[in-house]
Amino acid sequence: MVVFSSYVTPLDRDYGRPTTEDVSTNDVGIGVKDIGWGLPMGIGAVGLQDIAAKIRQGAGALEIQFPGAGAGQRTAQTPGMYGKEHRQALKELAEIAEVNLTTHSSFGIAGLSGMDRYGNFSPEYKKFALSEIKRAIDFAADVADGGPVVVHSGEFPRPISDEPWARDPKAPDGYRFIAYKEEPESAVIGIVDKRTGRVFHQVRKGVEVATPKWKVAETDYTYVAEADYPRLGIRKGDLVHVKKGDYIDYWGRKVAPEDRVPDYDPETGRFKIEMKTWQDFVREAEEINKEKAAKLGRPLRYDEMVLPEEVYIKSTLAVNEAHAKGWALEYARYFDRYVNELRKLEKAYALWKEIEEKTPPEKRYKLAIGPARSELERLGIVPEEKKLPTELIEEQMRLIKREIEHAREASTAQEQQAKDAEMMRKYAESSRKYALRESYEGYAEAGIAAWEATRRKKTKRPIVIAIENLYPENYGGHPE
Repeated sequence: MVVFSSYVTPLDRDYGRPTTEDVSTNDVGIGVKDIGWGLPMGIGAVGLQDIAAKIRQGAGALEIQFPGAGAGQRTAQTPGMYGKEHRQALKELAEIAEVNLTTHSSFGIAGLSGMDRYGNFSPEYKKFALSEIKRAIDFAADVADGGPVVVHSGEFPRPISDEPWARDPKAPDGYRFIAYKEEPESAVIGIVDKRTGRVFHQVRKGVEVATPKWKVAETDYTYVAEADYPRLGIRKGDLVHVKKGDYIDYWGRKVAPEDRVPDYDPETGRFKIEMKTWQDFVREAEEINKEKAAKLGRPLRYDEMVLPEEVYIKSTLAVNEAHAKGWALEYARYFDRYVNELRKLEKAYALWKEIEEKTPPEKRYKLAIGPARSELERLGIVPEEKKLPTELIEEQMRLIKREIEHAREASTAQEQQAKDAEMMRKYAESSRKYALRESYEGYAEAGIAAWEATRRKKTKRPIVIAIENLYPENYGGHPE
């Protein structure tokens, strides 16, 4: 059967229209051969055979990725699972197939600040992360003949809304980037003990905090210093100028922020307390940094700045320190008196002991006296008990010794707490500053290791540490 139809069908192209030119594709010189695959070893590929299979499929570039860390597993391999012969075979295979190889370090590494899974910073974890990167560097030198070694970044949790690039006055709510709607008011920032890297406190921005109202000068005035004050560079005899708003002590002398004192209300007999928001701490930090920069005569580096969370925690710890010192004084207030009374009682005991020993037993009852009578004894309900002087003195000595022990232990414990608060205040630091300092050092060490491997193994391409953005809520993953 013959079907007659039109020569031109509705699906045919209209050849009357001009054809597009090749340059209209905006070709930038990247062909199909330049587009490669990422091979997570143990997941996307198990061994050399799988890598060879990918190459035969036409891959022009392969990124050898290592999901594992530490001791490798079949499904999460590490560079250490590939020995000298395996590496040589993979290198030759890539050279023959003209495939470009790059390396990705362990997926288990998220930055070099040393932050562990619990949010603390530890030198051990930082060392572990560096060792994993160095293993990947050696693999890149042996197999890929250099090139990039990709490392995931993510040094520490940070509020996105705090970053300068996240703000935009023209954008809705004033932010170009934000993790969640309530982030500017409710974000949490960690405080680290610099000695250990442990995060010992979390500052929540949306919570108001009760703090002492510090005593400040109400007017401008001057006075002559009666003693040296090294914190502010004041020497005895100097004419000190006090401006309105400067911190002063109860005698009107200018003091540094570290030595400020709470204001006292003589009408109520109490020290003044005020509620502060996060913005109050921001302003206070700006004032401290401004004064510090003026004193140094230059702009402050980031590590020299005082951050709002540091103002908050140091203010809180200063209150705790003062509270502990106050109780230490309270517990030790009568300590000297107790010691003197005990010394007198010991002498009295020795005297009465000698008298009682010289007194015949049948006449010792005449020495017995009644102690301070209780209410029941005065009413005649309970018979009055009489004891020898040494017995009464022993009872009193036992009571005073207990008071001395209580004063000593309680006061010492409070002094220890005060010292702990003082040391914690000294070594408290924002997790942002601590993590950045550790990260700079870590990446510098990784870069040196890459340079040394390049020189030692004479690779064709220099080995470089390629920092890969991962999650924007962690520092290092920048949305811009």
